Amino acid sequence: MLHTDLNQAIVPDDIKGDPVHDRPPVVRVVDLSDQTISAGYKSADSEHAFEEFNRRISHAMARDIIDKLARGYQVNIETDKLAEHLSSWVLSYASAREKGRIFALVLQKIPAADSLITAVLENIEYGAALSPPEAAEFFTAAQDATAVDTPELIARTIDQLQAKTLTAALIRASLYELATGLKDKRLRQYYTDPLRTDEELLGVLAYVNSEDRIKLMETVIKAIKVNPEISEYAKTELNNIFHFAEAGERAALVESMLSDSALTDNISTVIKSAADLNEITDIIKAVGKDKLLATQNATVRELVALAEIAGTIRNINFPDELAQSASVEQIEKSLEHLEQALEEWARIARDSELADTRTARDFLGTALYNLEYLRAEKQLVKSPEDLIELVNFMTLKSSIERQYGVALTHQEPDFWGPGAKWTIEEIKDVKLALDTLGEGLVLTTPLLTEIQRVDSLGEYVMGQRFPNGLIRIANFAVNNDYVSKTYAGQSSLVVTLVHEIGHGVQLGENDIFVDEHNPDGLKLGSGDPRYDFEGYMELSGWKAIDPERWEFTSDHMAIILDGEVYPLGVPIKHHGEEITLIYNQGILYSHDSYAPFSLITYSRTNPWEDWAESFAEYHLMPERLIQFAPEKFRYFEEEFHKYENNSRLQKLLDESLRRRAEKYGDQDEQEERKAA
Repeated sequence: MLHTDLNQAIVPDDIKGDPVHDRPPVVRVVDLSDQTISAGYKSADSEHAFEEFNRRISHAMARDIIDKLARGYQVNIETDKLAEHLSSWVLSYASAREKGRIFALVLQKIPAADSLITAVLENIEYGAALSPPEAAEFFTAAQDATAVDTPELIARTIDQLQAKTLTAALIRASLYELATGLKDKRLRQYYTDPLRTDEELLGVLAYVNSEDRIKLMETVIKAIKVNPEISEYAKTELNNIFHFAEAGERAALVESMLSDSALTDNISTVIKSAADLNEITDIIKAVGKDKLLATQNATVRELVALAEIAGTIRNINFPDELAQSASVEQIEKSLEHLEQALEEWARIARDSELADTRTARDFLGTALYNLEYLRAEKQLVKSPEDLIELVNFMTLKSSIERQYGVALTHQEPDFWGPGAKWTIEEIKDVKLALDTLGEGLVLTTPLLTEIQRVDSLGEYVMGQRFPNGLIRIANFAVNNDYVSKTYAGQSSLVVTLVHEIGHGVQLGENDIFVDEHNPDGLKLGSGDPRYDFEGYMELSGWKAIDPERWEFTSDHMAIILDGEVYPLGVPIKHHGEEITLIYNQGILYSHDSYAPFSLITYSRTNPWEDWAESFAEYHLMPERLIQFAPEKFRYFEEEFHKYENNSRLQKLLDESLRRRAEKYGDQDEQEERKAA
């Protein structure tokens, strides 16, 4: 080997193999202390010596490649051979900064360099292997090495997986850089800890200024623009970031998006992050209704209609609740007042300049339905006591519908059954369920516009959500002792309704589906992009199994999978994995046998019921979900932040996660976190 200063080494092209395992017998020693070269050779038997040798040679090669690429020279090695050198020599010891510069320069300087890009990205596991500080170094170096913005560099990568994981690393890097600028030493130490997860790092946004939060949101929005394939993932990340952004900051983000027609489809994602109608209205007012309508985006138009019509309807003066001692005159005045209020409600929706929207039609339909019901019931009810109950029922019902934009309808009797009507006690439970979930979540859940009370949905079926968003609640869901006992005495109607709304939250405007044309096998639909359903399914290891791999046997009680016979519904070992096979509605699923689940066994039916049951437990029985499935509680808390100020639950969560880590693995990591 030629003698050289290892700090500026130029390695000949004929170096091959992995120097750690295929090392030369001797190396020429370079004495850097006095800039002289030792005349002799030194045996390199020490692993430490060769480790240091390889590290220095790797850095030297990296700098040589970076220098040539930066000056526009073609590296005089064939692309595939250079990729081999990158993976076997340079990247094994190169710093995150060197990897970032090589990545950026290869993308910019070498055409058709897929193998080179893959070599770099595989080394960092497409960004997943980069700790927050390493990610910051990687992207800072990539940005400095070229004149191309980082999101645009990511868009030049080969496939969606690369772009998604690199975007995650970019967000991680951005959050870390914000953390390094925190003035509070304790906070800075906490958030710059390399062991922080991406979700934990998001907390730094609570301690930075408005300008920094807006800049981060703009970075993610730009990533969506230049690489639409990652839009679902990026919208999930945005939804998490929005939790820390004030209404004015989100309005500023929308303003910046209005100047670029390629981004207008994402404006609704920003507005939907609002906590309630007032916040939706504040964002729309700050941006300007006319500007938003000028985008001609249907979803944005519906949100503008919601703010305008719902806000006006809420200001209608409805009668107060009547006391049981109310006089006949008071009852008649309240009935007249109620009818006038409903007529005004209908007029507002009908005369709105946005009357052509679905939102206006839904509000109009609800008002007309209530008017018709009120007039019909007045003819049937004669006693003062029943009239008082009618006034109080309709007043409460209308209040819920105006606040949450959801119509509460009855099932009329017909040939098939007696029908069913809401009672005042039942709609109090409906209000309790909706209040538990929160105004913003209910208002921005697509297709959640009607909850219907019905006689029956079939044997043992309590509730059902339909593809058009309609939710039906059956008699079986009301005063169901078994369900009430499993939820510590809470109303079975509340439990059922929260579960069904959970389906709507996760699915959004989509339906449950399995992509049978996915080249990598069956793919489960992801639902509303605001929520990371794929990440949720990974917690239990849910997979849909290709129909060509299995068939029934033993009267459908067992499965022949890949030539092996297994029972359904019990833990098995298949190809070294401990899984449980579940057959549901024509699809064979598998999940990790010892994954965390809700205590409700129905959660193991399929991924969507898993979500809905855990969603209900998160809102109604958080302590139990923390105890038996803390990872799922953490997932929902990162999505909805409902208990972020509840120190007792947060402490329970930390303890439960630690116990599971000690029992099922990752103990070393947990100990490091505990020490930190």
